[in-house]
Amino acid sequence: MKSLAPIRLIVALGVFLAGLWLAMSSSGSSDDPQAHERTKLALRQMKYNSEVYRDADDRVPGESLPELVATLEGLGGSFSEDSAKLLNSGLDGWGRDLILEKRSATTWMLRSRGPNGIDEQGEGDDMEVDLHPEPRPDPSGGESGSCNCDHDEEPSPASPPADDPTQQPTPAKRES
Repeated sequence: MKSLAPIRLIVALGVFLAGLWLAMSSSGSSDDPQAHERTKLALRQMKYNSEVYRDADDRVPGESLPELVATLEGLGGSFSEDSAKLLNSGLDGWGRDLILEKRSATTWMLRSRGPNGIDEQGEGDDMEVDLHPEPRPDPSGGESGSCNCDHDEEPSPASPPADDPTQQPTPAKRES
């Protein structure tokens, strides 16, 4: 019986190391920098396209992410191949469901739960952008299009997000 003790020790150590390896490999996927950059770019492209490309009624019709993406592409918007794939699947870079939530009649929110996979309502490591698929109310209280401005030109929209997320000027993560 004494000769079995070293074998038991080796087996126990092997089981422990295998469990440790599995725990480390599954948690490592949540810190994937590529998943973070892919998600951030998809959210930025969605926000940019929804601000710039609108129908004649100043709307972006659609009730789901795939519908919104199709509408935006039909109106001239463009997404990187990877961003379109993520948005059309409704998944973030970690393979988790994106959250599309109506906050008001004119504002929707698109959120990823981020690397930890926990919905922290836009806090913590969550990444989110506000979308405005419906016409926004006129802040002057006058007729739509009447801004009481001193000039007739509309400001040009910001340049579109580059496919390289490191070239982006602002983060998709909501800052407090």
